[in-house]
Amino acid sequence: MPTVDDVCRNKASIIERTLRRMKEEYTADPELKSFTHIDAITLNIERACRTAIDAACAFRLYVALLCQ
Repeated sequence: MPTVDDVCRNKASIIERTLRRMKEEYTADPELKSFTHIDAITLNIERACRTAIDAACAFRLYVALLCQ
């Protein structure tokens, strides 16, 4: 069973990857004229936010289990 550290490292890795992808998309079209690049950036922002929420929920569950 994965530990909370494993889960948080995994989530941090996902967030780093999404940030890297956003930077790549922005670098490819800094004026944001292409809807394809805008969509890719938007989807990566959403993915990063969802991942951060998942990490917070995992940590909260871990803390709740410790307090029992």
